[in-house]
Amino acid sequence: MHDQTLFATFNFVYGHTLKNFDHLFIHTLAQYHLSFDQYQILHELAIGPRRNVTSLSLARSVTKPAVSRQIRVLCNLQYITRHPDARDHRRQSLELLPLGAQVEHDATLAIHREFHRWQQTLGTAKLQELLVLLNEFGTVLAK
Repeated sequence: MHDQTLFATFNFVYGHTLKNFDHLFIHTLAQYHLSFDQYQILHELAIGPRRNVTSLSLARSVTKPAVSRQIRVLCNLQYITRHPDARDHRRQSLELLPLGAQVEHDATLAIHREFHRWQQTLGTAKLQELLVLLNEFGTVLAK
């Protein structure tokens, strides 16, 4: 495939396919007033032990200020709360509130339903292949 044809194909695929990946999460999470980053924080709090800004920023490979901005929104929505850390009062541990737990649960179910639809449409083998390629692409882009 010539470079020009390859580039045109890339533009088409990006415009008609890859952007729809985002749409899955944006559309699904918008009803909960969540961005994908905010959902990831809620999900981390739902599945793991108490967390803090540092542990979330390390787990997600983002800056502490980026996580703090998302946490501020989640606190305003009354999805999570902060508590001074018992060992170090400069740090705050995060806790999922009942409303946040319900929102995380509902959002996770909605995302799972959409993922299952993709799995039924593409088949497990093709979906796994797609995920391997996307992961490889993401790794290359991160360099």
